[in-house]
Amino acid sequence: MTYTEREYLTIIELHDDEEYVSLDEIRRALLEYPSNIIYCERQRMLVGMISTGDIYRAFDQKQQSVRVNEEFTYLYPGEYLKARAIFEENGRINAIPIVSTDNALIGEYMRWNDLMLLEISLKILGGGQKDILDLNIGQKIAFVRPCRLHKKKQELFALVLNRMSGVGLHVTCITHMEVCQCLENFDRIIFIDENELRACKTLLILVCGKDNWAESKLSLCKDVFGYDKILDEQYVLYLSELHNKGVEVLGLTLPEFQGSYQKEISEKFMKMEELVSSRIPNSMYKEFFDDLYSEDYAKQMVEMPFRVKNDRGVLMLRDCCGQYYNVVNGERCTSGQPEEYSRTIYFYGPCYVWGYYAEDKNTMESFLQKHLTDERKEVKVVNCGCMWMNGAAGCLPRIAATELKKGDIIVVDRPQKIIPGIQYLNLDMILRKNNVSIQWLVDSPLHCNHKIYRLYAETIYEEISPLLNKELDCDRGQIEQSGNIIKRLYLDQYFADFNFLEYGSIGAIVMNCNPFTYGHRYLIEQALNTVDFLIIFVVEEDASFFSFAERFTMVSRGVMDLENVMVVPSGPYILSQMSFSEYFVKETSKDMIEHTEQDIITFANDIAPQLGIKYRFVGEEPEDVITNQYNAAMKKILPMYGIELIEIKRKKVNGKYISASAVRRYLETSDKEKLTELLPETTRRVMGLV
Repeated sequence: MTYTEREYLTIIELHDDEEYVSLDEIRRALLEYPSNIIYCERQRMLVGMISTGDIYRAFDQKQQSVRVNEEFTYLYPGEYLKARAIFEENGRINAIPIVSTDNALIGEYMRWNDLMLLEISLKILGGGQKDILDLNIGQKIAFVRPCRLHKKKQELFALVLNRMSGVGLHVTCITHMEVCQCLENFDRIIFIDENELRACKTLLILVCGKDNWAESKLSLCKDVFGYDKILDEQYVLYLSELHNKGVEVLGLTLPEFQGSYQKEISEKFMKMEELVSSRIPNSMYKEFFDDLYSEDYAKQMVEMPFRVKNDRGVLMLRDCCGQYYNVVNGERCTSGQPEEYSRTIYFYGPCYVWGYYAEDKNTMESFLQKHLTDERKEVKVVNCGCMWMNGAAGCLPRIAATELKKGDIIVVDRPQKIIPGIQYLNLDMILRKNNVSIQWLVDSPLHCNHKIYRLYAETIYEEISPLLNKELDCDRGQIEQSGNIIKRLYLDQYFADFNFLEYGSIGAIVMNCNPFTYGHRYLIEQALNTVDFLIIFVVEEDASFFSFAERFTMVSRGVMDLENVMVVPSGPYILSQMSFSEYFVKETSKDMIEHTEQDIITFANDIAPQLGIKYRFVGEEPEDVITNQYNAAMKKILPMYGIELIEIKRKKVNGKYISASAVRRYLETSDKEKLTELLPETTRRVMGLV
């Protein structure tokens, strides 16, 4: 969610008795200042709104004007929490006007935070080809220049254009008025944010008519130029390298996550109040487990005692012994594994890969092993799946830790791009082709029962049979893999140009900043009194009240005036759901001590030495039990790695500690005076409280 000031809004002044606005006037307004919402005023008082949906309907009905919508949701200054609640409750509302007590338009809250995301990308990424992940050198690209009135968009436009030109892309800058005539001559037309993109789609209808509307060519900067795509790109590159070294790769994909089955499944479960966190409601046990159903069996499957171990970024299931669920050396047991075999098939991925809701003998790995044994194939199937093993951050460290040999096959979860020579299976297509009952699915093709696991295994067998029939190379030597995956996936992306030898002493702070307060600012200032350079790792997980984009923006803007400070995302290896899930739910678990220690050891052993970090700073924590235990563990572990932990007393205002939770309480009551005491202007401006 972002706040936009009045000067950047699209506004039409109405005459005293005017209830309709002509399409011609709307077109002129959007060409001058394109936006998803047009605000209508009389004598500086907000009286109505016109959305792009209103314009579409008027155009479809061949009307020459649009009626002003005088019934709309609005907020008063400071009602930040109300805005968030409205967006969460109503997915059709994308913008909410903010008015004064005399109904004068002040600004708006918008659902999208594209500008924040783009600002983050430009701040933390270097200027190489890695930045442009979805554009090809040969493509003809048009980049739409944003409205001249919006300074922030103009600045971001100039920076992105410079990056594109710097990697050899041929880019033509155009205006909103020129988009229609450029549709046929360009491969991609790129916009700074969704607000302008939606407005331009409306202009295309008004100017060109629907027949000439080529929506597939229109793209957002965040879709082609985002820091969040880096891990996906590394995933693809790594798999391609393995393939070139002699390892066969099969990718399991789900490109249409909102496909036919997904829609039916969502509708089914929206009606079931018992559904919580993708769990199967009791009333559906019998249909889901089908021929295996009994009350006791269903209970044991749903309450399967899986636990996860994170060994310096390498995720694996914790060893376990039971009637239906067994794990040995971090691998879910696959039934019928042969003692002698000539090659191995390894599976990597999340819940559906390790076999949630299924006993050992009914995972897709066990079904595949049976097929191979029945066909007298000397192949062993190994289940390396694990909870949270999604994408590069989860899969690649485990793949790199596996002793792969030439001729081995790896089956991996959802690579985001097509890799030459690598085969793919679309899970949604498998279900539709076989007309699978949605009663066998929970909430997606990834959460399924034993019958679908069998179907997946049969299809995988058909797909890899040609690979198995190939003669094995005499040289079955072990594949040499890249060394430090954390360095490749994280450090090389954010610190490629950072030389720690330039500074005498370097310190680090890991911050959530939910939101960024004067207390956080005080901690940073105190740390700078000790070190020559400070790296602030902002927790990247979107598991807090404020989104990562909001928190990162607050921190970045809150320290802009300080020298020798670097702000970066914490990535998947520092205080993430993957490394330390208890931090986010604020609950203890039987594995919490180990998770705490592994998170700290990963930082101390794999991250700090690469950056020359010798100090880590924390604020004194008198209240939060989880954070307190984390700080205590750092005091014990960090000195073993040559890192000094410095605990700084927290800042007080009016005799009370500054806390993010207190800020959120004052937000509920819109107490502007209290919020001004606790929040820097930069934070309040992000929230629209200034």
